[in-house]
Amino acid sequence: QLLLRQVKSGWPEINAIRIETPEEFEKALEKDWDAILSDNTLPRFSAISALKQLREKDENIPFIIVSGTIGEKQAVEAMRFGANDYILKSDYGRLLPAMQRELKEYSRRKKQLYTEQNLQESQTRYQFLANNIQDLVVLHKPDSTYIWVSPSVERILGYKPSELIGKLHFDFIHPDDFDEKRFINPFKGKQKKSILRFNYRIRRKDLTY
Repeated sequence: QLLLRQVKSGWPEINAIRIETPEEFEKALEKDWDAILSDNTLPRFSAISALKQLREKDENIPFIIVSGTIGEKQAVEAMRFGANDYILKSDYGRLLPAMQRELKEYSRRKKQLYTEQNLQESQTRYQFLANNIQDLVVLHKPDSTYIWVSPSVERILGYKPSELIGKLHFDFIHPDDFDEKRFINPFKGKQKKSILRFNYRIRRKDLTY
């Protein structure tokens, strides 16, 4: 009650529940919480066991220990298992600043995780399209060195993608179609997002064009 009163002085509309057993904690973790405050030792529970249980499910929810007494060894062990901070009951003045700091950091981590998940999904979609596109798609350096070739190259030209990586795209252009002014010079001065259009023949693995 004292702890809840202290927290409500900073967040009057806070929704909080009290947990006393591992079973209650497991059930409570089915919902989303912004932070967890824990005593160091309970009759059937402890901060360390709660931390282990929590971190198996969520790596990010702030977990702050509030204890009457906690030794240095216990504090170090708690931090090792993922506690974000520990507050002595004799120093309640640190509680709200600590929660504000950890909630701000938690919000930042959630945004970062959301961004990373979106990026991963985008990369997965791109990889799927790149691997299944029917046209030939390549990425190469300004000097025309291949750094990525779509799998469709084997169907179109007969090469496996690995056979082309590191080789020069210019070397596969038909000699009658290759002109330094048309190819090399524009690539040297190519700007980002510019579009260059060329028509030329490419040598297949069977040496035909």
